[in-house]
Amino acid sequence: MAQLPINLGISDFKKLRTESLCYVDKTAILEDLLTPCPNEVTLLTRPRKFGKSLTLSMLKAFFEIQKDPNKAQAHKDLFTGLYIAQNAKLCAAWQQQYPVLALSLKDVEGSSFAEALCMLQYTLVRLCQDNPLLLTDNSVKPNDQKLLTELAGPPLSQTQLKTALASLVSALSKLYAKPVIILLDDYDMPLERAVHAGYYQDMLAFMRGFLGLALKDNPNLCFAVITGCVQIASASIIADCNNFTCYSIAHHKYATHLGFTLPEVQQLLREADLIAKQAEVISYFASYNFGQTTQMFCPWTVLKYIQTMQEDPIETPSSYWLSTTDDAAILQLLKNNTQHFAGQETAWARLLQGEPLPVKINPTINLDTAYSTPETFLSLLYYAGYLTLAPQSDTKHQGQPDRQHNLPLILPHGEMTNFFKQAANAAFTAQLKTKQLTDFFNAFWQGDMPKVEEHINTLLLQHICYYQSPAEYCTGFIIPVFTKGYKISQQEDAQHNILLVIADPHKQRIAELTINMCNDVTQFTNFQVQHTEPNATLLVNAPYRAQGYTNILHWILVFYQNRCRVFYKEGIVEMLLNTAHNSFKQKKLDV
Repeated sequence: MAQLPINLGISDFKKLRTESLCYVDKTAILEDLLTPCPNEVTLLTRPRKFGKSLTLSMLKAFFEIQKDPNKAQAHKDLFTGLYIAQNAKLCAAWQQQYPVLALSLKDVEGSSFAEALCMLQYTLVRLCQDNPLLLTDNSVKPNDQKLLTELAGPPLSQTQLKTALASLVSALSKLYAKPVIILLDDYDMPLERAVHAGYYQDMLAFMRGFLGLALKDNPNLCFAVITGCVQIASASIIADCNNFTCYSIAHHKYATHLGFTLPEVQQLLREADLIAKQAEVISYFASYNFGQTTQMFCPWTVLKYIQTMQEDPIETPSSYWLSTTDDAAILQLLKNNTQHFAGQETAWARLLQGEPLPVKINPTINLDTAYSTPETFLSLLYYAGYLTLAPQSDTKHQGQPDRQHNLPLILPHGEMTNFFKQAANAAFTAQLKTKQLTDFFNAFWQGDMPKVEEHINTLLLQHICYYQSPAEYCTGFIIPVFTKGYKISQQEDAQHNILLVIADPHKQRIAELTINMCNDVTQFTNFQVQHTEPNATLLVNAPYRAQGYTNILHWILVFYQNRCRVFYKEGIVEMLLNTAHNSFKQKKLDV
């Protein structure tokens, strides 16, 4: 197998190129940025791990002035063989022609507002250290030099810190006698973290001045490129700033510049001798639909998969993207909070079964209220990469609402589908009430068939029933109900019907459940228990009987979507039980 030199921990364009590491050419973005002329502020929003930081690193290497001739040539050589090198006119006008201020706000966080501002001040100090002439050169204004010098001292006041970015831009502009290009990464991170730490309003007020002074009507600014996951409502992030031009995942322009296209994924797989794995990559990691029609893949998941396969060719796909998440609030809501599932169980079930969910998308997000309603929450999931637009070419999703108003959203790939199923199961488990379960168990162990059926159907109506097999009904519904205090063993027959043995060791009793699933309402309504068929009986578990379990109940549960019919059987013939036992391959579940 050919070995692609992949290093997922590097987002430094220069290092990737000088060390001949794997780099997918994304320099074509320069033509869209600069032709016919750059916007004053371009905001590019993409989900995590879509190459935003690497793209800004590449832009910095392209634009930044290099006074040392040797360094200038070395930086120019970084682009040898890449797409943009063919555009001689553009390179002559822009390459190594401007001072660049590259800043990431990913580390601006803290348990308090004051702590977060200290982290911002430290980030700005490092920028000054990278440009020592800012503190000594006579061309820089004394007031700017004074403020930049004070950055290395005790914490500045909020007023001083608000002006620090504008002072840096002013100083760079005077030092090079040219306007400055600002490259700002993770601009929304401080506000997102402030929401969950409880100081959102303080951070919002600060960021309005911090960014507004540097980006709005600044004569020292050439242009700015900003990246983040979502477009925060401009009225919130910068009170009077109307010079943002945002290109989100809903826009066609820039759709192919962040992330991998299908041809790029295929080329990487060919170079790694893994083209035979293409179907697996598409099935599990699939794609996002940007600009409504452009099929894109997350670079992190594709490269991580290739790297993993190069190390262990028999490895199966894993949750690579989700394992890197720092969207703590989204994960917490999905796993532990039912407010965005409750009342929409049928819609979410369709989503988990691969059907589209029509959603009215908000183009801008107010982070402090993004979790307050299902609509705003789903909009956030869309921009953050947890959901994607259903492809227009897919007949399965035809006839959906107008894409300009209600977008048909689907789960982008198998990794995300598994995650949402786990989240739905966790939400169901979290809402189970002790009294509700106590009443159910009393009816269950007393063999009260009408009450058991009533309780199960009540639980199903509160649940997201995405299940498409008896095994999924067991894993997602039955087993969570019996998690506490019971031991469970599972068996499956050739028709994929499930037999569960629920053991209560405290009272020396067992219940055997046959789990069937119907594919249509007619089959469900007309279902009849076949007493003469061994596979329709419930299997007595011999080891439990050997341990003295004498109280044995036999149940049959038949499911169709979020409905269940319950049958209670008594006096099953031992011969039938033994015959059934031979037709089942037993599996164990430790619950």
